[in-house]
Amino acid sequence: MELSAGEIAKIKMLDNGCSVTTPVTLQVISNLQPFGNQNAGPLRFRCMASDGEQSIVMVLPVHLTALVDEQKICRYTVLKVQRYNFTKKKGPNDQMMSFIIVGDAEIVGTATDKLGSPEKLGMGSAAQPSAMAAPQQPQQQQ
Repeated sequence: MELSAGEIAKIKMLDNGCSVTTPVTLQVISNLQPFGNQNAGPLRFRCMASDGEQSIVMVLPVHLTALVDEQKICRYTVLKVQRYNFTKKKGPNDQMMSFIIVGDAEIVGTATDKLGSPEKLGMGSAAQPSAMAAPQQPQQQQ
C-alpha cells in the first residue's frame, strides 16, 4: 500500500476552510477517539493520519462511524480520502492546529504497522524540500 507522501505538507499550506476533491491516501496512525458532544447528535471519530512523512488530525464523517464500530477502520487502516475540508484553529497554548474534516473516504487496506516515518506534530518545517518536490496542486472548491 502506497501513501500520498508529501501531501500533508501541501495540505497545511492551503487556506483555512478550503474544500479539496483531489484524492489522497493516508494511514490512521492512532487510536480513534469519539469527537464532539455525543449527546447532541451522531457520534464522530478523530485520529492522527499520516502520509508517511507528516501527520495531521483527521475527523471522520458520521457515515463511517459504523466501520469504526465494526473495527474495519482502526489503527493502521489506509484510507483513500476523496473529499475533505482543511481547517486551522488555535489550540491549547494558542498554538495553531491543522486538521482535515473528511467528506468521503474508502478503505484501501490495513497494514500491520505504521508506514513511513511521519514527523511528530510541531517537528520540522511544513514545507520541506522533499515534500514539495514535483508540486501538484489539489483541486480546490471555494
